[in-house]
Formats: sequence, structure tokens, C-alpha cells
Amino acid sequence: MTTAPPSPLPLSSPLPSLPRGGLAAADRAAIRDCLATRVYGPMPPAPPRPWCIRSVQALDPGPLIGAAALERWCIGAADGAGPAVSILLAVPADPGEGPVPLVVGLCRAGLETVVRHPGWPRSALPVGAPAPCPDRDRPGGDAVHWSVPTILSAGVGVAIAQGDAFAPDDPAAGPTAGAAPNPGGLSGALSRWAWGLSRMIDALRSDPRIDGDRLWLYGHSRRGKAALWAAAHDPRIGAVVAHQSGCLGAALSRHPAGETVRQIVDRFPHWFCPDLATRADTADGWPCDQHHLLALCAPRPLLISNGAEDAWADPAGQVLALAAAAPAWGLSPPSPPSVGQLSRAGPIGALLLPGGHRCGPDYWRAFMAFLHRPAGCPIGEAVPAR
Repeated sequence: MTTAPPSPLPLSSPLPSLPRGGLAAADRAAIRDCLATRVYGPMPPAPPRPWCIRSVQALDPGPLIGAAALERWCIGAADGAGPAVSILLAVPADPGEGPVPLVVGLCRAGLETVVRHPGWPRSALPVGAPAPCPDRDRPGGDAVHWSVPTILSAGVGVAIAQGDAFAPDDPAAGPTAGAAPNPGGLSGALSRWAWGLSRMIDALRSDPRIDGDRLWLYGHSRRGKAALWAAAHDPRIGAVVAHQSGCLGAALSRHPAGETVRQIVDRFPHWFCPDLATRADTADGWPCDQHHLLALCAPRPLLISNGAEDAWADPAGQVLALAAAAPAWGLSPPSPPSVGQLSRAGPIGALLLPGGHRCGPDYWRAFMAFLHRPAGCPIGEAVPAR
């Protein structure tokens, strides 16, 4: 087991700096345009009216979830036209005073993998999707990853949709398959998943049990990239936890470690704008890098989290990106975390726990500690690793 944090390497080229003390509206627009043009493709246009709840099915929470309300929502366009998307919603049955904060995210396979329940029909993986994981792509197979009981025990609800409902994670599916629009076929799956997260927020804000000002995005790996890109566009998002988001997520492209831009675009071309492959070998000369994406989350809380042995996601490159983005909050960056530690500076933080590319209750306890604590919490706060 790795006990020492990964060490950063010299950058391949100088990093473009950010103005200290926040980004002006023109700065934000220019950064979004740079990232859309060079990496993700444009965000699909928002619908004329917010998406809404079309139907709600109340389910018996069962012993796994414990004392919580468990529901299956069907959400879609307000006029009833177009595709609908299913959401799993779990909220504490006794939320205490006032509406509850909510973790919002996308899962890798069907909703039945997040919690085992007879009310969730088996979802078929799309043709050409990544090879299924026998241990995860079964009913309840992702329950440890999501750890819904851990979230609920913190007084926080959770809403989850399958990312493939908005855009199939499949290069053979074509650029317009799924519920997210894609005019001109210029938006990659990451932009379309980000659009889907905003449509979930449309519907969730209409429920009086939910605190619309505390909708916290969580995304793991590719879905962590989408969560960051969604937050760059949607000011309703209250905080972001980008977990092991790696290359073209929270890791600097100029940091020569982990997955490279060429490797990711060759393997997953459908995630990005159609012509990224023509620029994949010149990322160290781009006018924007991933610290610009992180800066677009300011002034909201942002946590980047990693496993000490997940070299492919480049934890050190993510810490460097967070340090370079810190001026957008008007802050000095948090110290690089040791293994088993959450290091934070006000509303921004970095978490490093033992192990590889995974999630589980230890991470969720740390996520909840970060999101629930006041912004003035001291740097270097230790969190339990188990």
C-alpha cells in the first residue's frame, strides 16, 4: 500500500495564470469558450422551460437504505414531449429542520446497481458500451461505491440518474442518441452528461423537501469531468466533488504523469468535440488548461479527491491544478494532502486516501465532512481513512 503522496513533476510548459480575487464575467465566458472549442464541444442549449417531474413512484426503502424515503422519478420536458429519464431519489425520512441538501450525480450502469430493489428493472447496457464489470453491473453491484446509507446518515439526500440516458457512453451510438440534444453533432458526451445534470437540477429544485441552494454535484472518473463542466455553466450548483477525474478533468494536461490527452482521446473520442484528436499532441501549448475549469467553480466549494495508488488519474497533477486555480477564490492553495488526509483552504480542498480507482464509505464520510463544515475550517484537517 502506498503511504507517501505522489510527487509532482516539472510541467512541460509554463502554465497560464489566473487573476487573483475572482474572475470577471468576460473572463468566465472566454474560459468556457476556450474549453468548449478545444476540449468538450459546446454545452447543448437549455430547454425553453425547465425540465419537470412527470411521475413519482414511492418504493419501500428496505433494509439496505434504512430510514429514508426512496422514490423513482420520471423527469422530462415541461411540455411532455421528447424522452424521459429515470432518477433514483433517496432522502432522509426525518430530515429535521428545513429542506435537506442533496448529492446529485450520474451512475455508470443501471439504477438497479446503486441499490438492490425489486422496483428497479434491469437496464440493458448499450451496444458497444465498455465491457461490463460482473461485480458492479448487477443489482446492488455499485452499492458500496455510492454508499447511500452513509450519505443519508449525514442528513443528506441523493439523486442519481444513469449517464447513458442522456448520452450513451458508446462511440458507435452516434452523436444524437440519448435525451440530451446535440445540434450539429459538435458536443461530446461529457457536455451532454453535464447538460443532463442541469436537467436533474431543474426537476429537483421543485421538491420542497430539497434545499435548492445546496445541490452538490458528485462525479467519479469520467463523470467527475462532466460534473466540473456542468458547474462551469450552471450557477445553481452549490458545490462540486470531483473524484478521480484525471485527464481533462481536474489534472493539468501540462503535467507529464498519468493518462495523456492523446491516450484518452484515442480511447474515448466520443467524450469530446469531434476534432480534439487533431490537437491531442499539442495540449502543452493550449491557452487554457484544467486549472481554468476548476476556477469556473469559484466561489463555490470544490473538493478534488484521489486514491494514492491511482497513478492513471494523476493525483499530483490535480493538486497542482487546484493550487493554480486558488486565486479565483482569492486564496492561497491548500497544502498537498498526505495519505489519509483532507487538506483545505476555506471552500477548496484536496483529499487523498489509500488505494486505487474506487469509491466507498471512507470517501463518502470525508465528502460529507468537507461539504458540511464551515468554509473557515483549518487547512490540513485529518479525516478517517476507514
